[in-house]
Amino acid sequence: MKLLDFLNTQALRAGLPSDHADLKTLLSTAALAEIDVPDPVATAFRNLMTEAEAKNNTTLKNHYVAQVLSGIDGSLSERVTGQLAELLPASVIEQFNAEKATGKKISLLLDELTKVKAKPASDPNKEEQIRQLNEKITNLTKQKDDEVKAERAKLLDYRRDLVMKQAQTGIKWADYYPEHLRGTLASQAVQAEMEKKGVVLVFDEATDSFKLKQKASPELDYIVDGKPLSLDALTLQVAAENKFIAVAAGGGSPGTKTPVQPPAGGGSNHQPARSAGFNAAVDSSLADGMRNIGED
Repeated sequence: MKLLDFLNTQALRAGLPSDHADLKTLLSTAALAEIDVPDPVATAFRNLMTEAEAKNNTTLKNHYVAQVLSGIDGSLSERVTGQLAELLPASVIEQFNAEKATGKKISLLLDELTKVKAKPASDPNKEEQIRQLNEKITNLTKQKDDEVKAERAKLLDYRRDLVMKQAQTGIKWADYYPEHLRGTLASQAVQAEMEKKGVVLVFDEATDSFKLKQKASPELDYIVDGKPLSLDALTLQVAAENKFIAVAAGGGSPGTKTPVQPPAGGGSNHQPARSAGFNAAVDSSLADGMRNIGED
């Protein structure tokens, strides 16, 4: 690798814009294109991570999560053998000590501690009435929660479909693809590529938008070349790779379209920014759906 390419790659990974004046001045030095960077040096720099790569690195995540959970395990063990020892049956303490998963340990303790009750009321009939009322309230609450979750899932599915369709609007389709099949072809190709890459489209509450995430760890962004990959970019990449896009005569310059043979898969072309009208339609649809839930 030449020193010119090496410096340019490191600068871009560090977040420096390619058109930065100082970077352009540095890279314009002719001698940089003549100097070779030894492979061991270039390889060593690959161990460095950008902030985005570090935040979305599964190995780092597992390392620090393990550290946190280790501290929680120690704190729980102290309480189980100390102040909670008199409240918990010996069998539960034995089960707790045998369990390795921190989450299961916490669930075990919570389930057992909820069984610890105060002195029962003197009137058994009143106790039974209270129990029945609490059971009805719990059932009604669960029913309503399930209805809200179901309606929300429908709204998110509807919005996800809109986002997938909008990502396809920049595809300049070849004429041999029937218009009524284009949306289905593009959606299937994108879904297949996402499965192959281990990517899922997840709704991000913080930004009120859908983002590509790692299927194995949906809380982590899907990173390509040091930054999160967008659905628009993936859709266009799939369209190009599957030759959905019309090819201009004369090697790609504007002009008469030249047919190409239909491919087996997905594409890339410039994707225009989503319009304000599209965003307004999505927001309006979600707002109407949430009002319907409230009226129910």
